[in-house]
Amino acid sequence: MVWREHHKKLEALSSEWDKVRKLAVSSLILHRENKAKIDYGTISLLEKKPVYLVEDFVRLFGGNELLNAAVVDISKIEVLAASGFINMTEIRNYREVIDVKMKFYLMEISKEKVMFEFNERRIKFLSHLSIIRTFSCDLNKLSPEDLFT
Repeated sequence: MVWREHHKKLEALSSEWDKVRKLAVSSLILHRENKAKIDYGTISLLEKKPVYLVEDFVRLFGGNELLNAAVVDISKIEVLAASGFINMTEIRNYREVIDVKMKFYLMEISKEKVMFEFNERRIKFLSHLSIIRTFSCDLNKLSPEDLFT
């Protein structure tokens, strides 16, 4: 019961933090100076990481550099494999495990059920794709966004 009380308090504080952060982003001072000093420290407005168009990247730096810099979204690869575009056994030949990180989450049963149901729906979706797939798909219609995050 102690965990549940602390967890609810954490959720309430996280929600409040998100609201304050959204207000801070709209602050005129932050947009003018990118920094604001307050009693508790400093708030800085940071820019998001830039988004690159894959075609432009390949044209400027080449395909090999793209392969070195890209991070593949494996969930999209699984969807393409289930649709019949690619074969997962071929993909496994090129996969390399770089690091294994373990995370443990303590969550309420209701949230765990929601997560479990999401994963079940995803597995059913992939299964459905593998059943209805047709091999008359045009691979040239795939865009780089279908493969990379």
